[in-house]
Amino acid sequence: MIIAAAPGGVTSNILTRFANGDVALSISLTAIISLISIITVPLIIFTSAEVFGITNISQNISMTGIAMKMFLVVTVPVFLGMIIRKFAENFVASKVEIFNKLNMVFFAIFFVAAFYEERDNLINFIVQAGLIALILNLTMMAIAYYLAKTFASGIKQQKCIALECGLQNGTLAIFVSTQIFGTDILYAIPTGAYAFIMYITGFIFVYFLKNKS
Repeated sequence: MIIAAAPGGVTSNILTRFANGDVALSISLTAIISLISIITVPLIIFTSAEVFGITNISQNISMTGIAMKMFLVVTVPVFLGMIIRKFAENFVASKVEIFNKLNMVFFAIFFVAAFYEERDNLINFIVQAGLIALILNLTMMAIAYYLAKTFASGIKQQKCIALECGLQNGTLAIFVSTQIFGTDILYAIPTGAYAFIMYITGFIFVYFLKNKS
Protein backbone atom coordinates (compact mmCIF):
# COMPACT_ATOMS: atom_id res chain seq x y z
CA MET A 1 0.00 0.00 0.00
CA ILE A 2 2.93 2.34 0.66
CA ILE A 3 4.32 2.00 -2.87
CA ALA A 4 0.83 2.02 -4.40
CA ALA A 5 0.01 5.26 -2.60
CA ALA A 6 3.28 6.97 -3.57
CA PRO A 7 3.10 9.55 -6.36
CA GLY A 8 5.06 9.30 -9.57
CA GLY A 9 8.63 10.57 -9.52
CA VAL A 10 10.89 12.48 -11.89
CA THR A 11 11.90 9.14 -13.43
CA SER A 12 8.52 9.06 -15.17
CA ASN A 13 9.29 12.45 -16.75
CA ILE A 14 12.59 11.20 -18.17
CA LEU A 15 11.17 7.93 -19.50
CA THR A 16 8.22 9.82 -20.99
CA ARG A 17 10.75 11.82 -22.97
CA PHE A 18 12.50 8.62 -24.07
CA ALA A 19 9.12 7.22 -25.17
CA ASN A 20 8.25 10.34 -27.20
CA GLY A 21 5.33 10.96 -24.86
CA ASP A 22 3.81 14.21 -23.63
CA VAL A 23 6.60 15.53 -21.38
CA ALA A 24 4.74 18.71 -20.40
CA LEU A 25 1.78 16.64 -19.21
CA SER A 26 4.14 14.29 -17.35
CA ILE A 27 5.80 17.14 -15.47
CA SER A 28 2.42 18.70 -14.66
CA LEU A 29 1.02 15.40 -13.38
CA THR A 30 4.11 14.76 -11.24
CA ALA A 31 3.89 18.23 -9.70
CA ILE A 32 0.13 18.14 -9.04
CA ILE A 33 0.07 14.57 -7.71
CA SER A 34 3.10 15.26 -5.51
CA LEU A 35 1.26 18.20 -3.94
CA ILE A 36 -1.89 16.14 -3.39
CA SER A 37 0.17 13.26 -1.96
CA ILE A 38 0.93 15.11 1.27
CA ILE A 39 -2.70 14.40 2.17
CA THR A 40 -3.48 11.19 0.30
CA VAL A 41 -0.36 9.18 1.21
CA PRO A 42 -0.66 9.49 5.02
CA LEU A 43 -4.44 8.96 4.79
CA ILE A 44 -4.11 5.79 2.70
CA ILE A 45 -1.26 4.33 4.75
CA PHE A 46 -2.77 4.97 8.18
CA THR A 47 -6.17 3.71 7.00
CA SER A 48 -4.54 0.58 5.54
CA ALA A 49 -2.61 -0.04 8.75
CA GLU A 50 -5.87 0.11 10.69
CA VAL A 51 -7.67 -2.21 8.25
CA PHE A 52 -4.82 -4.75 8.25
CA GLY A 53 -4.41 -4.59 12.04
CA ILE A 54 -0.84 -3.26 11.94
CA THR A 55 0.03 -1.79 15.32
CA ASN A 56 3.82 -1.33 15.28
CA ILE A 57 3.60 2.29 14.11
CA SER A 58 6.09 4.70 15.66
CA GLN A 59 4.47 6.28 18.69
CA ASN A 60 5.93 9.73 18.01
CA ILE A 61 4.39 10.05 14.54
CA SER A 62 0.86 10.93 13.47
CA MET A 63 -0.94 11.42 10.18
CA THR A 64 -0.57 15.19 10.58
CA GLY A 65 3.11 14.81 11.48
CA ILE A 66 3.94 12.70 8.42
CA ALA A 67 1.95 15.09 6.21
CA MET A 68 4.05 18.01 7.48
CA LYS A 69 7.30 16.14 6.84
CA MET A 70 6.11 15.21 3.36
CA PHE A 71 5.27 18.88 2.78
CA LEU A 72 8.90 19.78 3.43
CA VAL A 73 10.25 16.94 1.28
CA VAL A 74 7.79 17.17 -1.63
CA THR A 75 6.02 20.51 -1.76
CA VAL A 76 8.85 22.94 -0.97
CA PRO A 77 11.00 21.78 -3.94
CA VAL A 78 7.98 22.05 -6.27
CA PHE A 79 7.28 25.61 -5.11
CA LEU A 80 10.96 26.53 -5.48
CA GLY A 81 10.92 25.21 -9.04
CA MET A 82 7.79 27.22 -9.84
CA ILE A 83 9.33 30.40 -8.37
CA ILE A 84 12.57 29.94 -10.33
CA ARG A 85 10.57 29.36 -13.54
CA LYS A 86 8.46 32.45 -12.79
CA PHE A 87 11.35 34.88 -12.26
CA ALA A 88 13.91 33.35 -14.62
CA GLU A 89 11.68 32.13 -17.44
CA ASN A 90 13.94 33.38 -20.24
CA PHE A 91 17.01 31.77 -18.70
CA VAL A 92 15.20 28.45 -18.13
CA ALA A 93 13.71 28.46 -21.64
CA SER A 94 17.10 29.12 -23.23
CA LYS A 95 18.70 26.24 -21.35
CA VAL A 96 15.98 23.59 -21.86
CA GLU A 97 18.15 21.37 -24.08
CA ILE A 98 21.06 21.54 -21.65
CA PHE A 99 18.73 20.64 -18.76
CA ASN A 100 17.31 17.73 -20.76
CA LYS A 101 20.79 16.34 -21.44
CA LEU A 102 21.77 16.79 -17.79
CA ASN A 103 18.59 14.96 -16.79
CA MET A 104 19.60 11.97 -18.90
CA VAL A 105 23.14 11.97 -17.49
CA PHE A 106 21.94 12.23 -13.89
CA PHE A 107 19.32 9.56 -14.52
CA ALA A 108 21.98 7.17 -15.83
CA ILE A 109 24.25 7.90 -12.84
CA PHE A 110 21.37 7.44 -10.38
CA PHE A 111 20.25 4.24 -12.10
CA VAL A 112 23.71 2.65 -11.92
CA ALA A 113 24.40 3.91 -8.38
CA ALA A 114 21.06 2.71 -7.01
CA PHE A 115 21.53 -0.81 -8.34
CA TYR A 116 25.16 -0.95 -7.22
CA GLU A 117 24.30 0.12 -3.68
CA GLU A 118 21.48 -2.42 -3.38
CA ARG A 119 23.25 -5.23 -5.24
CA ASP A 120 23.42 -7.42 -2.12
CA ASN A 121 19.71 -6.98 -1.37
CA LEU A 122 18.20 -7.28 -4.86
CA ILE A 123 17.79 -11.05 -4.81
CA ASN A 124 16.22 -10.92 -1.35
CA PHE A 125 13.83 -8.17 -2.45
CA ILE A 126 12.77 -10.10 -5.55
CA VAL A 127 12.30 -13.41 -3.71
CA GLN A 128 10.17 -11.89 -0.96
CA ALA A 129 8.06 -9.39 -2.89
CA GLY A 130 8.96 -9.63 -6.57
CA LEU A 131 5.82 -11.34 -7.84
CA ILE A 132 3.32 -9.08 -6.11
CA ALA A 133 5.37 -6.01 -7.06
CA LEU A 134 5.40 -7.13 -10.71
CA ILE A 135 1.64 -7.74 -10.70
CA LEU A 136 1.00 -4.33 -9.12
CA ASN A 137 3.29 -2.58 -11.61
CA LEU A 138 1.88 -4.24 -14.73
CA THR A 139 -1.71 -3.82 -13.55
CA MET A 140 -1.27 -0.11 -12.86
CA MET A 141 0.41 0.54 -16.21
CA ALA A 142 -2.14 -1.50 -18.17
CA ILE A 143 -5.16 0.12 -16.50
CA ALA A 144 -3.67 3.59 -16.95
CA TYR A 145 -2.79 2.98 -20.60
CA TYR A 146 -6.22 1.70 -21.60
CA LEU A 147 -8.15 4.25 -19.54
CA ALA A 148 -6.04 6.95 -21.18
CA LYS A 149 -6.85 5.39 -24.55
CA THR A 150 -10.49 6.17 -23.82
CA PHE A 151 -10.19 9.57 -22.17
CA ALA A 152 -6.86 11.11 -23.27
CA SER A 153 -6.38 13.03 -26.51
CA GLY A 154 -3.68 10.91 -28.14
CA ILE A 155 -0.92 8.29 -27.96
CA LYS A 156 1.58 10.73 -26.44
CA GLN A 157 -0.76 11.28 -23.52
CA GLN A 158 -1.36 7.51 -23.17
CA LYS A 159 2.37 6.87 -22.89
CA CYS A 160 2.72 9.66 -20.35
CA ILE A 161 -0.14 8.53 -18.11
CA ALA A 162 0.89 4.86 -18.19
CA LEU A 163 4.47 5.72 -17.16
CA GLU A 164 3.26 8.17 -14.52
CA CYS A 165 1.15 5.44 -12.91
CA GLY A 166 3.74 2.69 -13.25
CA LEU A 167 6.86 4.54 -12.07
CA GLN A 168 6.39 5.43 -8.43
CA ASN A 169 8.54 7.66 -6.24
CA GLY A 170 10.41 4.89 -4.42
CA THR A 171 12.56 7.34 -2.45
CA LEU A 172 9.47 9.00 -1.02
CA ALA A 173 7.92 5.61 -0.26
CA ILE A 174 11.00 4.56 1.71
CA PHE A 175 11.04 7.91 3.53
CA VAL A 176 7.40 7.49 4.57
CA SER A 177 8.00 3.85 5.54
CA THR A 178 10.91 4.71 7.84
CA GLN A 179 9.01 7.61 9.37
CA ILE A 180 5.96 5.51 10.19
CA PHE A 181 7.47 2.11 10.94
CA GLY A 182 10.97 3.07 12.04
CA THR A 183 13.88 0.87 10.97
CA ASP A 184 11.79 -2.26 10.36
CA ILE A 185 13.14 -3.37 6.95
CA LEU A 186 10.04 -5.52 6.35
CA TYR A 187 8.08 -2.50 5.15
CA ALA A 188 10.84 -1.36 2.77
CA ILE A 189 11.22 -4.70 0.96
CA PRO A 190 8.21 -4.29 -1.37
CA THR A 191 9.43 -0.80 -2.25
CA GLY A 192 12.88 -2.15 -3.10
CA ALA A 193 11.40 -4.92 -5.24
CA TYR A 194 9.03 -2.52 -6.99
CA ALA A 195 11.80 0.01 -7.69
CA PHE A 196 13.89 -2.70 -9.35
CA ILE A 197 11.00 -4.09 -11.40
CA MET A 198 9.55 -0.75 -12.52
CA TYR A 199 12.77 0.21 -14.27
CA ILE A 200 12.75 -3.03 -16.25
CA THR A 201 9.07 -2.81 -17.23
CA GLY A 202 9.43 0.91 -17.87
CA PHE A 203 12.29 0.42 -20.33
CA ILE A 204 10.42 -2.43 -22.05
CA PHE A 205 7.35 -0.18 -22.32
CA VAL A 206 9.48 2.59 -23.83
CA TYR A 207 11.16 0.19 -26.27
CA PHE A 208 7.91 -1.14 -27.72
CA LEU A 209 5.95 2.12 -27.78
CA LYS A 210 8.65 4.69 -28.53
CA ASN A 211 7.81 4.97 -32.23
CA LYS A 212 4.08 4.34 -31.93
CA SER A 213 2.03 7.31 -33.03
